[in-house]
Amino acid sequence: MAYDKSTTSQYAQWYGTRRVLEELRKKSPDILVDGRQQYHWFGTWTWLAGTYPHPMMSDEQPGSYQNFPDLHFDRVSANRQRFAAYLYRMQEFCPIEILPGYMTHQTPRINDKHECPRDRFRAKNWDYLGWKYSVISSIGAAPMQNVVNMLPARDEQELAAFGKQDQAWLKQWLDWTDENQVLLKKMRAIIGPPAMGRIDGTAACIENRGFVFLVNPNYRALASEFNRNGSVGLTNGEKFILKQLYPRQGIVLGKPEAGAWSYGDKVPVSIKGPEAMVLEVVPLENVKDTLLMNATGSAKVDGGQLVLHGVLGNAGRKTDLQIMLAGDAKIQSVNVNGVALPAFSQNGRLVRVPVTFAGSTVEQCPQIGAYDPTFANRTFKTEMSIPKSVFDQLAARKKAWPITCTPEELRCTWLGPDRLLLCVNIAEPNHKSEATLKIDGKTVELKKAFSSIAVDAETQTFTGFYADVSDLKPDAKYEVELSLPELNPGQFQGLFLENVEPVYTGEVLK
Repeated sequence: MAYDKSTTSQYAQWYGTRRVLEELRKKSPDILVDGRQQYHWFGTWTWLAGTYPHPMMSDEQPGSYQNFPDLHFDRVSANRQRFAAYLYRMQEFCPIEILPGYMTHQTPRINDKHECPRDRFRAKNWDYLGWKYSVISSIGAAPMQNVVNMLPARDEQELAAFGKQDQAWLKQWLDWTDENQVLLKKMRAIIGPPAMGRIDGTAACIENRGFVFLVNPNYRALASEFNRNGSVGLTNGEKFILKQLYPRQGIVLGKPEAGAWSYGDKVPVSIKGPEAMVLEVVPLENVKDTLLMNATGSAKVDGGQLVLHGVLGNAGRKTDLQIMLAGDAKIQSVNVNGVALPAFSQNGRLVRVPVTFAGSTVEQCPQIGAYDPTFANRTFKTEMSIPKSVFDQLAARKKAWPITCTPEELRCTWLGPDRLLLCVNIAEPNHKSEATLKIDGKTVELKKAFSSIAVDAETQTFTGFYADVSDLKPDAKYEVELSLPELNPGQFQGLFLENVEPVYTGEVLK
């Protein structure tokens, strides 16, 4: 809010605004007051008569803030919201009750003149692969005031494709937030704000139970840890389990060699980004049945045999399953999904079963090549082979989300999630720089991604370079050569296959 310094003062403007807000509150106590940028101008104490400060610490338009380098705008927006929430809590002492969440995204300006024409509006805009990250991010940062910015309703195709399962998922998490208000009011930051090169997180615990939210806004897989003590809000209890609520609901994270976690333990967590994770802290005394850890599925003891059913794990990966028995039993044999596995060990009530799942490993946004923090060359060379299961996944997504987009609409990199995109991830990328890509010696068009489409001399909306590689063949080996602009050591984060989700299987190798 601007004012004429020759006729008034900032104090007078603040005082007048406060008086207006107080009168509004007196006349209509339940009124919702969104003070927008006015709150940034006048500071935290203006909030007292309002409802909540602005969730983005700016306008929701991507051009109003420095965008995180990510091809999905819902994730870009979510990272900004968590950053704002962290500053509100840690620097301006904003009470959790009025701290604003913000999920999904505002439709950006649709042309290079920063215009939003009234005769034609981009109706297709749903971020199919980013919206759940955004929902979890909002709940995990500011659970009391969740602003749902948009749902797929303007475009008839998106409205029809947004089915009952997705609607139920959103409703379930909003209901979950309401049901756990007592715990969520205790939410605190436990690591730091969103940043390149690290995981951020919050925790909400009372006595011996609660929740931990962890988010990796990077494309690279990163590791972090948190302490199971008063730093996350736990004040008592001896033994705990960690049950994942998202993204793999029901999986229990076991402590190596022990199964259950003790008060005071440091819990290491690795997350392949960009992804969010929700963990529930459950006292061990609340667990009564035989418990399978490190994979989804069920476990029971039948005589001296340990039988595991419906076990799902990462394809192509070896996993150390841990089973905590409900009672004393001497295990003589183990059967996993109908396969007898002779290699297992038992220590008291804890049974360990090493399992290798069949197939080719496919991670979330798999990395092509490796990250080198010292890399500062202009040319990056590597090889890649894309498993057939990735292309099967993309074909299945096309059927699940059959949205037809024009070439102009596909300038939005979060649309067309059935495309296989090769993302060049650079920390603090500069839209004025140039890069080129060759695959098997042939030049492949490398495009520039913008979350707003609108481009100006000092744009903050450039999120990196990308290429559409949907025409590559499955399981074929390709040589990749990337020519980069001049970068500082470590600034090049790597090459990643976007629109790829993890592949899980129940097929177990003997």
